[in-house]
Amino acid sequence: MMKINGFNGTNTQTGAMGMAQANDSVSKNIQNQIANAQQKLQDLSSNEELSLEDKMKKRQEIQQEITNLNQQLRQHQIEQRKEQQSKKSSMDDMVAGTKNTSAKKGTGLSQAGMRAMISADSSMKQAKVQGSMEIGRASCTDGRKSRCA
Repeated sequence: MMKINGFNGTNTQTGAMGMAQANDSVSKNIQNQIANAQQKLQDLSSNEELSLEDKMKKRQEIQQEITNLNQQLRQHQIEQRKEQQSKKSSMDDMVAGTKNTSAKKGTGLSQAGMRAMISADSSMKQAKVQGSMEIGRASCTDGRKSRCA
């Protein structure tokens, strides 16, 4: 392939571009247009019907067309990346939003909730005391009164 303006053949994709972007129809269409224009350049050099001056003019026009197409491709790739990033950030926001709301629900207690918590705690303490008293009574009834006095 011929190297034109720093571009080699149809390999006009930037290194940072992902595979999904390389496969979209708009990118493929622009790449095909670039390949066609490069083919025109090759055909132009072998065309002996045109004068040297006409070939130079035509070559400049085709090179400008290739430059414009490469710019369109880069712009499209930038737009694709922005769309993907915005989709990713909106998904991240949704995930973070659900985490934040669940964290908020779990951290704060209302006054009524706090009262219920305290009441449950005191009930548990009372149950423990009563349970230990029942164990003590049971051990007193086993016939050894020396411990129960």
